[in-house]
Amino acid sequence: MDDLTYGRTDRVAERVKRELSDVLQRKVNDPRLRDVVVSRVRMSPAHQVAWVLLSVWPAEIREDVDKAMQRARGFLRRELGK
Repeated sequence: MDDLTYGRTDRVAERVKRELSDVLQRKVNDPRLRDVVVSRVRMSPAHQVAWVLLSVWPAEIREDVDKAMQRARGFLRRELGK
C-alpha cells in the first residue's frame, strides 16, 4: 500500500506543479512573478500541504518575488482549490 500512496502523492504533486505554473503565467497580474518557474512540488502524505520550490532569475529580484508570492498566496490557494 505504501507504493500506491507514494505514486499517488507524486501524481498529485505533478498536477499541482502544472496548475500553479499555469496560474502564475495566465492569471497573476503582478509583474514580479512573470519570470518565476515552479521547479518542484512536494506533497504531504495526506495531500493537505504542498511545499513549492521556485526558480528565480536573476537572483537580485528574489526578495521582491518572495514579497509578491506572500501577497498572492491567498489568490493562488483559491485558484488551485477550484
